[in-house]
Amino acid sequence: MTILDELITIIDRILAAGSATESELAELRQVLSKAEQTMQQSGKYIVNIQQGEDIHIGDRTYQGADAEAIREALRSVLQEKQKAQRPRNEKLLLQAVKEEVVSRLNQSLHNAVCINLAKEEQPDQVKCLWSSDIRIGSQPSKPIPDSQTILEVFDREEITGKLLVLGKPGAGKTTTMVDLAKALIGRAEQDVDCVIPVLCNLSGWKEDKQSMRDWLVLEVKSKYGIRKDIVAKWVDDAKLLPMLDGLDELESVRQELCVRRINEFLQSECHPQYLVVCSRKEEYEKVVRGQWQQNVQQESEENLFQQDKRLNLNNALVLKELTNEQIQMYLEYLNKIEIWNMLQLDSELLSLVRKPLFLSLIGFIATHKTLSIQEFQNRTSINAQHQYLFDAYWKAAIKRDIVTPQMYLQGWSSRAYEKKNNPNAHQTRKWLVYLANQLQRQHETEFLIEKIQPDWLPNKDNKKIYALGVGSLFGFIVGSIGATIVFIIISHFTNIFVGQIVGLSIGLFMAIFSGLWACFTIGQSKTIEPVETLNISLWSLAKSLMIGCLIGFISWIITLVTFPLLNWKPPDLVFFMVIAPILISILEMSGPQLKIRIEPNQGIKKSFYNAIYFASLGSIWLGLSAYLMREQIFVLIISLLFNKSATPTSAILSLPDTVVIVIAGMLAGTFFGLTESGTACIQHFILRLILCCNGYIPWNYARFLDYCKERIFLQSVGGRYRFIHILLQKHFAEMPLER
Repeated sequence: MTILDELITIIDRILAAGSATESELAELRQVLSKAEQTMQQSGKYIVNIQQGEDIHIGDRTYQGADAEAIREALRSVLQEKQKAQRPRNEKLLLQAVKEEVVSRLNQSLHNAVCINLAKEEQPDQVKCLWSSDIRIGSQPSKPIPDSQTILEVFDREEITGKLLVLGKPGAGKTTTMVDLAKALIGRAEQDVDCVIPVLCNLSGWKEDKQSMRDWLVLEVKSKYGIRKDIVAKWVDDAKLLPMLDGLDELESVRQELCVRRINEFLQSECHPQYLVVCSRKEEYEKVVRGQWQQNVQQESEENLFQQDKRLNLNNALVLKELTNEQIQMYLEYLNKIEIWNMLQLDSELLSLVRKPLFLSLIGFIATHKTLSIQEFQNRTSINAQHQYLFDAYWKAAIKRDIVTPQMYLQGWSSRAYEKKNNPNAHQTRKWLVYLANQLQRQHETEFLIEKIQPDWLPNKDNKKIYALGVGSLFGFIVGSIGATIVFIIISHFTNIFVGQIVGLSIGLFMAIFSGLWACFTIGQSKTIEPVETLNISLWSLAKSLMIGCLIGFISWIITLVTFPLLNWKPPDLVFFMVIAPILISILEMSGPQLKIRIEPNQGIKKSFYNAIYFASLGSIWLGLSAYLMREQIFVLIISLLFNKSATPTSAILSLPDTVVIVIAGMLAGTFFGLTESGTACIQHFILRLILCCNGYIPWNYARFLDYCKERIFLQSVGGRYRFIHILLQKHFAEMPLER
């Protein structure tokens, strides 16, 4: 029964009874939700529901009292939907996904080819859990009408939102999936009961033993910045619609295992209601299914069942190549009909541009006059032809004007560099090659500046320099603070010359000691983890306060024993029970990654601000501690400097003495800035410095990446960057890294 039939059946029952019951309203609500029937979208089945108008449902027309009864039932359901509101975190996630989808579609090279791609369903590519028929070819392939959108395919009763999207490289698979995500977002915005689509790339699945459920939780948390426990509940309650791209981007040996993990997820207790997977057709058949399809005639049916490695989805959608009419229409739209005339004389090039990616490439490079049919024909292999087209695209993109005539007259070279000189072609190519190499090595497609890790360093010598640089900078900061504290104290109580000598000596010792420690600990770490947010749960706060109180009590006991031996007055217990817990709580402050990244390198910037925040809090509390213990500190200073005991009195401890002690305490508090947030900034700075000095990246990386976005080499969403297509990323990765 179709959705229209269901709707008519319910309407007939309502009319027969004269009014709608709660169960009928609930059933009506369910059908309308399934058909995406909201007030704005009700026109598909309900032509008009305004007062005094006839209502048309399918080929039926309802008038008078009948129409009024239907109108009241629909108003009840639709008003209920309008009043419903999503929780705040769901709204944040939906908005973040929407911004990502809109940005990716606007910056997509495929988007230049505004053609409804031909589609074909191939049910034999997947294995429905409810079907016992596993023989290849038992379910014939059949074309999908051109008038049917990807959302309508997704909604079909035999698919019910569990779909595999296949196609050749450049066929438009990812763009099709993002188009579907856009339609699903529109639906989720209108209906709070609809699931929220989330775009995830399977190249981020790194651990073989990790379940798809656990990976999805961590991926959504990392990408969209929602708390882990909230995401876990969404996944378990099937409130998310995972859209998994890049199965073919995994290492070949791991693709089959990934399919197994997806199937386990689909059969688990927390299985999703809907799921979309996207992959290249050749890799899916060759690697995921192994030799199953090739040797089907040689295997028994029992062995076939045991070796079946297909995805447990309801249907597979295969994107077909563009037709001659579609190619001709596109080139006519670009006023490049001469290209179409040439394509008809070159069957190989015509075959290549049947893929939307390459048709858009042809259109772009033809517009910028960097296409030579003769040079293309000299390439005999498919890979060589691909390489030529991407090289021609590079020449067109790097030379094209990216500023308006008015901006040019004002001296602007680009929006990213404004009136400064743009990087030359050699530099741009080299930096893109290095970036592509790193992404390919890590099997990633997205890049964040704050996620640059020490494994970007190309050799052991660079890694040794990195460790030495981290230790040197850390030691310099520690030594400088220590030298300043000693200089202030000794200069005040003796003279400036002695303060300089002693301060420099102690500062040098602290720098060497702390620098060596940092070199062999922080400098050897394989990851850089910035503290992007400050957060502390009630449990963490309670734990920190308990630990702080314990440390404070132990410290007070120690002072009770040791201070009288030095003729010092021990501080009150209240001092330790207030200061220690607060300092421990400061150290425990760390939170999840940023929810939404709206600018490049935002994570490191936030970590730097948090380091300043830690240093400020430490300064306040240690300055207060120094003030409360000023008498004991004064006695300690006098004892150390003049080797004699002293009893502080109001006559001896003057106001300048108190000021110096408090300032020294505040300076000591800045050491709290060298916790995880501060050390992450040191690591990132040294790493970027080494990579820049070796010519692998520019110093202002964000500006360069924005410049490449202007040149249409990259696209970005907030602070995340990716090449406009994975094939372009692979093309740059295959280039030699020129010095």
